[in-house]
Amino acid sequence: MKLFKTLFLLWKNPKKVLEKNLLNEFPWYKIFILFTCDGIVFFFYVMKSKGLFKVEDLPRTFAVIFTLLFLGSIYGLVSNIILGFNIKLTGKLFNGTNNLKKIYTALAWSFYPLTISVIIIIINFILAGILMINSEQTGVWVLSFIILFLAIINSILYIWHLILLFIGLKMSQELNKIKTLLNYLFSIILYGLFYYFFIYPYF
Repeated sequence: MKLFKTLFLLWKNPKKVLEKNLLNEFPWYKIFILFTCDGIVFFFYVMKSKGLFKVEDLPRTFAVIFTLLFLGSIYGLVSNIILGFNIKLTGKLFNGTNNLKKIYTALAWSFYPLTISVIIIIINFILAGILMINSEQTGVWVLSFIILFLAIINSILYIWHLILLFIGLKMSQELNKIKTLLNYLFSIILYGLFYYFFIYPYF
């Protein structure tokens, strides 16, 4: 599959892949699709922390999956459009190039590992639904182990995402390591204020 080939190339030589795609036009629709992956992963942890996972049976499990995919996609689009603009805005403090399309492209490419996270999350939900209706002790242990293993893989994928994000922003903004880090932190602070006042009260 093309997705796994892209992930392999990102793992093998991330700088080369990112440089190529920052120089060339990366389609907007792909940027937006990758934004949704980030939102789905984020929303998964929000719903989990608030105890909104009701997976007593398979029908409810699929209802939760649909809700997660729908709301997570919307959140991912909105949040990353705002975050990219914040990076451009705060980048002026550090004399970054501040090309918004390149910033969005860098953000989008950093989310490629999260496409696997989305697949893992869906598998986790289905396994959890099966787990709830499985009365065999052996089956419960096996499914629990698989869920734990997938959670560890998810953590590794998120760390990989952060590394790609740093590399991509450094290249797109043409800043050194410290300025790249500060540029991102300042933009996150701005977004954090927006999230706290306009999103958090409703969840």
